[in-house]
Amino acid sequence: MSDPNIHRFTSPIEGIPLPSAFTYPFHYTPHPLVQMAAHEVQVYLRTRSDWEEELSKGKMFGVLLIQDKEGNVGYLTAFSGNLAQNNRQNGFVPPVYDLLRPDGFFKLEESEISDINRRIEALEKVCAKKSGEKESHPKRKPNLSKKASSKKPNTNVWRKG
Repeated sequence: MSDPNIHRFTSPIEGIPLPSAFTYPFHYTPHPLVQMAAHEVQVYLRTRSDWEEELSKGKMFGVLLIQDKEGNVGYLTAFSGNLAQNNRQNGFVPPVYDLLRPDGFFKLEESEISDINRRIEALEKVCAKKSGEKESHPKRKPNLSKKASSKKPNTNVWRKG
């Protein structure tokens, strides 16, 4: 495991069996090795005083147990979004696709979608002029009728513990 994104456990893991299956990530008890990996990431994060302010606001991190062909067990680490104004940090796997790369998938597709939106707006203006309207699709206003306001808010929110 010479890849810098693959981490070996700093604590002994002999005698801890590997998980038998991928678990449901939203409602389960984490496997002991996952808990150990998460703890090691937390210990590392405490050493990063340069990230302290950003981490104090909350940040999602994840670990994934891995085993190579030789049977060595380790883990990958990841974070959500950007960290220290970057979506790539040493020791963390890179994003599936890079939102920040100008020539990357997201930016190219974002540009194409923006072009389509501009063409739609131009066509709507042409249609509005032809029909004498100000806008072909006026902005929707919230429905404030008694029926709409009597709906109960969705309270089916999962809460830990």
